[in-house]
Amino acid sequence: GAVACAVVGLLDEDRKWARYLGGALAGLAWIFRLSASDVTTIEAYTAPFAVAVLAAGWWHLHTKPASGTWTALTPGLVLALLPSLPEALDDPTSLRALLLALAAAISIAVGVVFRWGAPLLAGAVILSLIVLANIWPTAAALERWVLMAAAGLVLLVVGTTWEKRVAERGLEQAMK
Repeated sequence: GAVACAVVGLLDEDRKWARYLGGALAGLAWIFRLSASDVTTIEAYTAPFAVAVLAAGWWHLHTKPASGTWTALTPGLVLALLPSLPEALDDPTSLRALLLALAAAISIAVGVVFRWGAPLLAGAVILSLIVLANIWPTAAALERWVLMAAAGLVLLVVGTTWEKRVAERGLEQAMK
């Protein structure tokens, strides 16, 4: 029902409300499914539906490019990436965490190649959480100043490269 609502909401512009209903139903179904103790591989239940919702989102983007990736792809990305996250965070060195990190990296790559914000952000959030879960035991043992210095260095590098790219784009546009 949730996938059908999301697909109908994506394909029929007059039924936008069905997108939100589909998302709510999927969230409730996910919560109920996770609370069932007999489910060990949640991806078996969510992956086929995630592919269907992502395909409908891609079709929506293809037919109505002005709608944006947030509307079209976010439901499928959430359904594809989020159900595996709790167990991947519980055991960040497991095969599930590795596969989820790979899916998040693919999502980031798709976002970068097509300049789509939704897959870029979804992949970045999931991958960041997995990386943090992996490094947290080591990071917790370090002195606070080491973590702050490392974070400051990362922010300095990101800010510098960002400014350089902005300046290069400005120069390119000025020369046109």
